[in-house]
Amino acid sequence: MMSTTSLLQAPTQALVDLSLPLGTNKNSLDIASGGAVLRKSFNAWDDVLLCRAVNARKPWTAPSGEIMLYWAEIADTLMRTRGFGVKKDGPACKTRFEKILRMTIGGEKEMLRKTGTDDEYDERERLLRNMYEQIDQYRDGRDGDVSHKVLGDLHEDAESIENKRKRKGKALARIISKRERLMDSITGTAIASTPPTRDEFKSIFEYLQRRMEIDDAREERRMLAEKEMEERRTAAEERRMASELERDRQQQEFMVKVLNIMQSK
Repeated sequence: MMSTTSLLQAPTQALVDLSLPLGTNKNSLDIASGGAVLRKSFNAWDDVLLCRAVNARKPWTAPSGEIMLYWAEIADTLMRTRGFGVKKDGPACKTRFEKILRMTIGGEKEMLRKTGTDDEYDERERLLRNMYEQIDQYRDGRDGDVSHKVLGDLHEDAESIENKRKRKGKALARIISKRERLMDSITGTAIASTPPTRDEFKSIFEYLQRRMEIDDAREERRMLAEKEMEERRTAAEERRMASELERDRQQQEFMVKVLNIMQSK
C-alpha cells in the first residue's frame, strides 16, 4: 500500500514564465505564486500575458471539435504564469481575447487604455495585430475548409466593409455573366435581326435586379445558417468542457478528503 508520504509527494507543475521585462514590476504576489486573486477583471498586463499564451498555443489551428481544449490549456498556462492576477477559465479567456482583438483591429483600442503603461499597451497591440495576420494567413491556406472556423464572427466584424464589397463584387460578376447568357439567347441566333427594343432591355434589367436580390438573400441565409451552426457547436463544446472540469474538480476534492483522512490516522 502506498504510504501517506508518497501520496503527498505528488509532482507540482512548474511556474510558466511568459513575462519579459517591460520596465514594470508585475511579479508581486499572484496566483502562480500561491497568492490570492489580485483582480476581478483583466488589466493591460493580464492582456499581454493572455496574448503571449494565445500566440504560443495558436487556438485558430485547432482541429474541429478541439477549440475549447486549446483554450482550456491556455487558461491552465496562465494560472501558472507569474504576474497573472485574474482567475479565468478557457471560455472566459477566449471571450476576453476576442473582445480586445475586435476592439484593437476595429479602431477602438483607446477604450482599452485604462489600466496599464504605454509599454504594455504597445505590446498588447503588437501581439494582437501579429496574431490577426496569422489568423488571416491561416484562413487563406485552408482551401475553404469551414470545419476549422475559429474566431469567424470576429474576423467578419473587423472587415465587414471589405467583406460586403467582395460579396457585392461576386454578385455583380454573376449578374454580368447571366446578362451575357440572356443576351446571347435573345440575339445570338439572329445577329442581323432587329436589335432589342427599349422595353426588352427594361425587362432584362428588371429580371437581373430580381435575380440579384434573390442571390443576396440566399447568400445571407447561408451565412446565417453557418454562423448558427458554429455557435451551436461552440456552445456544446463549452458545456462538455464545463462538465469535464467539474468532474476533475470533484475528483480532486475526493483525493484531498482521502489524504486528510489518512493524515488524521
